[in-house]
Amino acid sequence: MSWRVTGEATSHHTGRPTVRPHRRSGWPAGSWASRTTRALLALGSCGLLAGGLTAAGQQVAAAQQPARPARALAASGATVTFAEQPATIPNYIFPMMPSQVAGNVNSTFQYLMYRPLYSYGKNGQPVLNEQDSLALPPVYSAHDTKVTIQLKRWKWSDGTPITARDVIFWINLLRANKTTYYNYVPGEFPDDVAKDTAAGPETVVLTLTKPVTPVWFTDNELSQIIPLPQQTWDRTSLSGPDGNDDTTTAGAKAVFKFLNAQSSLTADYGSSKLWKVVSGPFVVQSLSTNGRAVLVPNPNYSGTKPRIGELVWEPFTSADAEFNALVTGGVDYGYVPFNDIPALGRVKSAGYRIEPWPAWSINYIMMNFNNPTVGPLFKQLYIRQALQYLIDQTQYVKTFLGGYGYPTYGPVPTQPKNPYVTSVERHNPYPYSPSTARRLLFDHGWRAGRGGTLSCARPGTAARDCGAGISAGTSLSFSLEYTSGSPVYQGEMETFQGAASEVGVKIALKSAPFASVIGNSLPCTPKQASCADQMQYWGGGWVFSPDYYPSGENFLAGGAELNSSNYDDPVANKLIEASISGGGLAGYESYVTKQLPLLWMPEQIQQISAISSSLHGIGQQNPIFNTNPENWYLSGAK
Repeated sequence: MSWRVTGEATSHHTGRPTVRPHRRSGWPAGSWASRTTRALLALGSCGLLAGGLTAAGQQVAAAQQPARPARALAASGATVTFAEQPATIPNYIFPMMPSQVAGNVNSTFQYLMYRPLYSYGKNGQPVLNEQDSLALPPVYSAHDTKVTIQLKRWKWSDGTPITARDVIFWINLLRANKTTYYNYVPGEFPDDVAKDTAAGPETVVLTLTKPVTPVWFTDNELSQIIPLPQQTWDRTSLSGPDGNDDTTTAGAKAVFKFLNAQSSLTADYGSSKLWKVVSGPFVVQSLSTNGRAVLVPNPNYSGTKPRIGELVWEPFTSADAEFNALVTGGVDYGYVPFNDIPALGRVKSAGYRIEPWPAWSINYIMMNFNNPTVGPLFKQLYIRQALQYLIDQTQYVKTFLGGYGYPTYGPVPTQPKNPYVTSVERHNPYPYSPSTARRLLFDHGWRAGRGGTLSCARPGTAARDCGAGISAGTSLSFSLEYTSGSPVYQGEMETFQGAASEVGVKIALKSAPFASVIGNSLPCTPKQASCADQMQYWGGGWVFSPDYYPSGENFLAGGAELNSSNYDDPVANKLIEASISGGGLAGYESYVTKQLPLLWMPEQIQQISAISSSLHGIGQQNPIFNTNPENWYLSGAK
């Protein structure tokens, strides 16, 4: 289940939102109305911003971060500075995020302090990281209807053990407040848990409502659980006592309301006793109004003890400002805006190594199958195939992404390396071929009409007819809305439009802010006014986090709340269900890859990271977006 939303700010060059969502790909910040926001929260991207060196940018950078050589900073061995993307200010610390604040910025921020039951991302792959997890791998029994979770003997920062009660505290709060939780999917966690029991101080047993695929349940359900310090947080006021309020629905609602309210007081993060109790390697010392977060080590962390004295998340108002701080040595871990790829040599000369950061995601253009005008066209596989043949993904990566991207051929990401993708997606089933697209359309009764745009000359439902719901004279014409402010997206869409025009398909382009494109991409019925939109490209597709097993039930299953294309195929639905209940991913992946419920587009890497040559211990960057600064150290630091 995963997008990433971040607000309206987009990359000057990539158009990606600057804060991230879950479920579609982007990043969050704003406060859209409940249902809209949840749909936005899946659509996100990676917040890559572009920018060039301008006088204004230099002034902003100088005001925000005094220039200092990377080596000089390394010699101090004290502080590591991590560059925030513009407009990606962390603003929520309680790790049970409502839709309005959900996204990668906050989840990555929280990860520094509150570790999930099961952590993901290992050696650059989107797989279980047993070392960083708070529990041993789960054990399934009773025909995969019972799950036993054994906690490690880790402690909270106040010295008390992390127990089964802390896990059940999270479950109780979620069960009572699930409709506000950004990652809730009806029928899934916690609905599919009939009973949860503390079978001992460090043992939790979940009895499920039906058999599940263990890898799916672990990767997509258990991965959401973040144990909470029940002994400190089970309260309804700062002055009230800690108790067991969460054991009743009313009490759990009151506790959530209190914690949610406290989490909105960002200025108190460094002083509130609530947020001083953590399970992760760092504690917030301060969070300023401009988004500058200062974190210090948790000396009682049960995992690898941090080797740095201070971690600073440094905010920047623009990509120009960040780039200037980068080339003057003002950050230790930053990024190169895509607009500044030609200046990579300058960055390297400033003492940085360049590390592309791929995301566990796919990218696509959405087609609205329920649009009353063009929905019947999209429901024809041959038309979807023709459109896909007009997208030259390899050329897009080279021309628009500077080589920092990779194609999407189906519903499972091909990069980074992972155990899920099969040979079906390792080769493009629809390579760029306008001649093939034109032949497909002519074979099904389309002929050039006024202005060269194809129109249906052979209506009907026979194998070589236009297809069901398509009347004689129907024009092969579509409107496509894409995220504004991005030369990358503009270039991709104009190139697609040009290729389509050559074969007689008319595509009218319109650009709009990211939030508008996402907002126009919600599920709808043909009679709703909101179903007027035909094709959308927000540029971020779908990020699989924290639903790491790429089974697609959240955005491709018929009736799913985040199925913005309104795609509803009985075969696909059965294969999705089979992938969850024991059938594996191969059948689903093969079918959906060829059926094209979405038009596959190349995925841009999350970030071109620039890492100081004095900063070590990073390893391969996590495609789930989390970082592990407890492993970092500076040259010469003790």
